[in-house]
Amino acid sequence: MNIAVADVLPLDDALRATYTACIGIDDSLSDLKTMAGINTAVTAVGTGLGAGATVVGIVKVNKDAKAEEIESL
Repeated sequence: MNIAVADVLPLDDALRATYTACIGIDDSLSDLKTMAGINTAVTAVGTGLGAGATVVGIVKVNKDAKAEEIESL
């Protein structure tokens, strides 16, 4: 039977070094997260405006067709 034995101190040292190296990453990414959220909101507004313009265009085509029909009488 083989039993694997790992030395805990090097693992603790490695985890501590990783934590120390990465501690400021979340703060650095905060601005990027904010910009990504703003971009998502702007995209949603643009999509809504595009859908609204499509509906207005369809309504206008229907109204124009009815107006032409009335004019031809």
